[in-house]
Amino acid sequence: MACGEIVRMNGGDWFIWNLSGPVGLNCSNRVDDVELVRFGYKCWSKVTFGTKGNPPELQLFIEQMNYLGGYSDDLQYVIDKHQSVRGGAIDRKISVAHPTQTNGAQYDLHHIWIMWGLSNAICKTAKDIWPRIDREIFIGPSIKETARKLFEFRW
Repeated sequence: MACGEIVRMNGGDWFIWNLSGPVGLNCSNRVDDVELVRFGYKCWSKVTFGTKGNPPELQLFIEQMNYLGGYSDDLQYVIDKHQSVRGGAIDRKISVAHPTQTNGAQYDLHHIWIMWGLSNAICKTAKDIWPRIDREIFIGPSIKETARKLFEFRW
């Protein structure tokens, strides 16, 4: 299931939302992972629109993407377009991020894990509820339940 992680980097601790497995073509595509990626793209498009990493033609596909539901062609199209405009690996999937102090959240010397970027976008656009994305209205029910369980305190 999608998960929250504490990552120690750059002299501080960072909370990120991460995947339990890759999302994309020929992947396991757990529903909560897919919903997390969909929500991440929704947020990402708000904070990066018009930048090199999010040109207008990509923005159009993100806006047309369904923000709820499991894996489908609309999400795959966004993943493919995003990878083609950003450079780096074009493997048709969003991989689990493996950020460390050593790699600086990059899988090579020039590209951050896409999931790291999506998690940061969620933080920036949902800052009033971060990291409690279960309080978001426009989020899939599976990731909402996963997030709720993560923050459920039992005494």
